[in-house]
Amino acid sequence: MYVPDLRRSFRSGANDMVVVKQADGSLKSTPPQVIVGKCNTLKTFCKSRSGRVAKIYVNGMQVLPNTKIVLGESGTAVIKEKQASCSYTFINEELQSMALEEGLNYALLVVTDLNAEIPFNIFLLDQTSKLVVTDVDGTITKSDVRSFIGSKCGFDVHHSNVVEFFHKVSENGYLVVYLTARPMGWHGSTRKYLFRTLQNTDGGFSLPLEPLYMSPTPTIKTVIAYSEAIK
Repeated sequence: MYVPDLRRSFRSGANDMVVVKQADGSLKSTPPQVIVGKCNTLKTFCKSRSGRVAKIYVNGMQVLPNTKIVLGESGTAVIKEKQASCSYTFINEELQSMALEEGLNYALLVVTDLNAEIPFNIFLLDQTSKLVVTDVDGTITKSDVRSFIGSKCGFDVHHSNVVEFFHKVSENGYLVVYLTARPMGWHGSTRKYLFRTLQNTDGGFSLPLEPLYMSPTPTIKTVIAYSEAIK
């Protein structure tokens, strides 16, 4: 498992995974990206994250018991034997052993030594699946920076009828893939906004709970960039 080395990763986060069943029955996936932030728990704050062993659970069951996953110095989760690779994804045999269900699967990276649990989702699709890819900030919301701040303050910042639009897109058999430049360290607040705040709204419509991809950029760098943007 790989994400870029984030030396100042104070906050935890994860991107979802998409697994696609091929015509021959084999499975291929997007790279898993999970990071355990320094400020995730008291133990992560007080202890080094480097070398801590992580486990993965899918739909409540531990998977890949023979695959050694450890944390790097920055908290990034990596496959022990594959640390040098920057393009590693799970191989077919590993994906098959997860016994994924079609559609949404709930996953969790657990580091017992640090009392850390980082949730993410795995979506099993096939080659006939239809996708709609959308940006979050400025597309679902009215602007980039101000809408992010406004959503955290409880203001209504999404475009009129946008929730209804994506609700109906999903009802018509399309999978909505969400992209955002927000860092993975904000995955908790972003997921809460998309999949809790924007539920049963604008006349009873909801954003579908589907793959979310965030930037692996360190949170501090994004905060600086956002500060510059609103000057």
